[in-house]
Order: sequence, then C-alpha cells, then structure tokens
Amino acid sequence: MKNENEILNEIDIYISYHLICLNKLIKAFNEKTKPETADCNSCSFGKKFNELKNINHLSAKIKTFINEIDNIHCDFHHATYTASKEGLSPEKLEKLNKISDLLVHKLLKLKMIIKNSN
Repeated sequence: MKNENEILNEIDIYISYHLICLNKLIKAFNEKTKPETADCNSCSFGKKFNELKNINHLSAKIKTFINEIDNIHCDFHHATYTASKEGLSPEKLEKLNKISDLLVHKLLKLKMIIKNSN
C-alpha cells in the first residue's frame, strides 16, 4: 500500500507521462498523421494513476485532488479524441494546452499538499 512519500516521489513520473503523450500528440498533428488515442485508463499515466484512486488511508484533501486530477486527465483524452477525429484547429490546440497546463498545475499542487502534510 502506497504512502504519501511514495506518491510524492511518483508525481514527477505522472507529469513526465503526460508531457510525453502531449509531445507525441503535437508531433502527430504537425506531421499530419493520426495520433494514437487511448481512453484515460489505458495510457501510461492512467494505468499508473489509477493505483492512487484505490488508496483508502489518504486524507480527504489528497483524495479530492486525486479525483480532480483524474477528471482533468479524462477531459484531456476526450479533447484529444475529438481533435483526432475532427482535425486540430487552433481552438482545439488551445483547449488541449489549457487542459494540459491545468493537469500539470494540479499535480504540482498535489505535490505541495503532500509535502506540507508530512
């Protein structure tokens, strides 16, 4: 069972998984190829992050952030799927970037909350 310190050490991994996905997505759109899409539970981030959703001993504040991050992550996948089907317009790219920034911001905020709770 993971504790807060283990989660703290993994947050940078979650950010890396997300940024790798974002870079692959942008590269595919720039090269005019269809990007790989997956649901939010099947990508590297989702598989690893799902482990956190089932930890019962975390504080309510941490659990709330985990749920918010999970929702933002799924919103990113939905926007990615839409963009891959309809094409990446400047508006869709802006939306993807906003969701991505929010996801990273929430992960960093979770990191700060965990550090301050120890």
